[in-house]
Amino acid sequence: MELWHLNYEKSVERGADRHLALTLSHDGDAAAKAAAEAFRSGLYYKVALVDDAMPPRRVFSLTQHVDFDWSGAPAEGITPIGEGPFRSTSSGDVLVGEDGHFIMTTGGLVKFTP
Repeated sequence: MELWHLNYEKSVERGADRHLALTLSHDGDAAAKAAAEAFRSGLYYKVALVDDAMPPRRVFSLTQHVDFDWSGAPAEGITPIGEGPFRSTSSGDVLVGEDGHFIMTTGGLVKFTP
């Protein structure tokens, strides 16, 4: 599985409405549509490889900055790609695995097709 972060700067440049649809949407269909467009447009960058058996909620919790930089001392099953530190994983970020692409929303994971 792969963890992809939204490039906030580029996302905001494309418009506040589009950015908010990715990061604060309570509407799963709207979030999926926005994520598909953003993913195709190159607004995401891959930050980690994740063990396929790890539950998505666990990925989310282990890649957030609570008390430490997750990419500096990654949890078992998470391998950062490139040079960190990486920002905290949050709403609008994407998991890609065998079952497809999923955007993390305020209501949970929503599947989308890029």
